[in-house]
Amino acid sequence: GDPLADVVRQVRELDRLARQQAVGVGGNWGVAEGRLITGIAGWQPPAELILAAGTVSLIRLSDGTPVQQVSLDRSGSSGDVQVVITADGRSRSFRVLGLSGGWIDESVSSTTTELP
Repeated sequence: GDPLADVVRQVRELDRLARQQAVGVGGNWGVAEGRLITGIAGWQPPAELILAAGTVSLIRLSDGTPVQQVSLDRSGSSGDVQVVITADGRSRSFRVLGLSGGWIDESVSSTTTELP
């Protein structure tokens, strides 16, 4: 498979599951030492979500600050965050909407060709 697509799938699934599990208790998810981790009482991510070869960077959109984790409140919501995933020499960037958990792919861009 495609290593970049695999990491994107894993991180999106972790975000989705963590938001569900945080309802009522709050918590967080992040990446440490190449592993997807959570700080949600009584829950660990499924084994298949151990990060494939790749890196994940998290940036809080309210002020552009890099963060180590996405904090989730008791409703499973967070602030908006940018998630940059790199694998196999390529990157994709997503805006994650904290209230809905929706992911918007910011990597899709049109290219223009300059004529001579």
